[in-house]
Amino acid sequence: MNRDESVAKNYLEKYYDNVKFEPDGNIPPDFLIENSIGVEVRRLNQQHYYANGETEGLEETAIPLCNKVKKVLSNYDAEAGGNNFWVGLCYERDKGKLDVSEKKIKEAIDAFHSQNEAIPYKYKIGENVLLEFIAKGSVTTHRYELGSEIDLDSGGWIANVCSDAIRHCIEEKEIKIMPYIARYDRWWLLLVDHMSYTKSEDQVDIVKCITKPSCFERIIIVNYDGTSKPIDSSIYLGR
Repeated sequence: MNRDESVAKNYLEKYYDNVKFEPDGNIPPDFLIENSIGVEVRRLNQQHYYANGETEGLEETAIPLCNKVKKVLSNYDAEAGGNNFWVGLCYERDKGKLDVSEKKIKEAIDAFHSQNEAIPYKYKIGENVLLEFIAKGSVTTHRYELGSEIDLDSGGWIANVCSDAIRHCIEEKEIKIMPYIARYDRWWLLLVDHMSYTKSEDQVDIVKCITKPSCFERIIIVNYDGTSKPIDSSIYLGR
C-alpha cells in the first residue's frame, strides 16, 4: 500500500464500513466498501503533456531531479569562514524529460570555482535545466545549499489546472476499470490532493468544468495530509 492509498484507507475507514484493500488482488478496485462499492484511488497532481502524447505528473521528474542536485551539493562541506553559497534550480520540460547526470552538476560547481565564485552565476546542466549560484549564505549546513526551485511548467489559472487534472484522472481510471466494471454495482473515484485543491476557494468553478463521469458515481477528493475537509464533488456534479 503506497502513501496515497494509506491516506485513502484512513478516510474510508472513518466514514464507511467493511473497508477492504484490493479485494480481488492487484486489479481494480483499490478498495471495496460496504461489500458493493468499488473505489479507485489516484493522486491528484498537475500533469505535463509531451508532444508524443505521453503524460507525466510534474513531481515524478521534479523530485528525483531535486534529490540528485541536493545529493551532489551535500558532498561539499561548509567552510568555517562563511564562504558558502545558496544555489537555485530552474527547469522546464519543453525539450524532453528532466534527466541530468551527477557529473554535469559537479561540472557546474567546477565552472563556478574557475571564475572566482562571482555571483550570480548561471550554468546549464541540461538542455532544459539551469543551476544558478545566487548569493553567499552564512547559515548553510554545506558549502552549497539548494535555496530555490522553479518549475516553469507548474502553476497556471487554478480552475483550469485543477479541472484538467481531475479530467485526466477520470479518463485514466475509467479505462483501467472498464474490464472489471461489471463486478460491482457502483464505482467511486477517490483522489488524493497534491495540488491544494481542497484548500481552494474555486471548488465549485473547478468542478463545473468537468463533465459527469460515465463510470464513477462519485468523485471524492481528500487532502494528502488530512488537514482539510474532504470534498465530495458529486454534490456539484448533481449525483
